[in-house]
Amino acid sequence: MASLHNGMSLPIGTILPYVGKKEIAANLHSQGWLLCDGRPCSIKDQAALYRTIGNAFGGDDNKTFYLPDLRGMFLRGVDDGAGVDPDAASRTEQRANGNVGDSVGTRQAHQLESHAHGYSHLGTDSYELPRQGGGFNPYHIYSSQSTEFYGGTETRPVNASVYYLIFAGR
Repeated sequence: MASLHNGMSLPIGTILPYVGKKEIAANLHSQGWLLCDGRPCSIKDQAALYRTIGNAFGGDDNKTFYLPDLRGMFLRGVDDGAGVDPDAASRTEQRANGNVGDSVGTRQAHQLESHAHGYSHLGTDSYELPRQGGGFNPYHIYSSQSTEFYGGTETRPVNASVYYLIFAGR
């Protein structure tokens, strides 16, 4: 466990955001921290971390396991039966032999919730349509169409970039 300034300890496998320079983050291994960059690790050299995360992010159960690859990713809590993630069961592995389903280490592809944007174009015509309650209405629906495509390359909230570190122990 990592001891913090107030005497609290962090368990092995804790992931924290880091906003310092990458060169510094890459050298924090002497303090027990590794970048969450998906690289392979030796089970022998990182035994404590392997006992904690196993092959959640991929590995071979023999010599190698992988660190989480959180580059460019948003983190989402495991649904664990809460029903908040309707697609939890279909989550996929990050690498071969990694966890699948509603488990730590799984991944979901980007998605936009199904929806439509329809509109009706009103126009005039030589025919007048009867109005409800009497009289005539010279407008009627000419056509129903969809809007043009609009937006960027992904759906995302406002965000800030960080490096993620995982505590591997000392």
